[in-house]
Amino acid sequence: MRETLSQHIIDEEGILLKFLIDKIGKEASEPYIKILQDHLKIMKLVEQSVESTYTGWTETENDLNTLKETLAEHHKQEEDVLYPKVISLL
Repeated sequence: MRETLSQHIIDEEGILLKFLIDKIGKEASEPYIKILQDHLKIMKLVEQSVESTYTGWTETENDLNTLKETLAEHHKQEEDVLYPKVISLL
């Protein structure tokens, strides 16, 4: 799972970041870069969730809830902010 998620992050950031910076410049891309930086937080939460499975359900449940909330917010930001911007620049 880690490899699949890592590849998704690399692909998405590599393609979208380059595209945005080429089209609107680094400064104007800052809000979109911040959305993409959530990938690091998500990856850490995934790793914590996997590690917590060894310590007991109580810790795992908290980590999974945090991961679920973070993913939902990240997805919303991508769908509502990032992707519409990219599409508008095509």
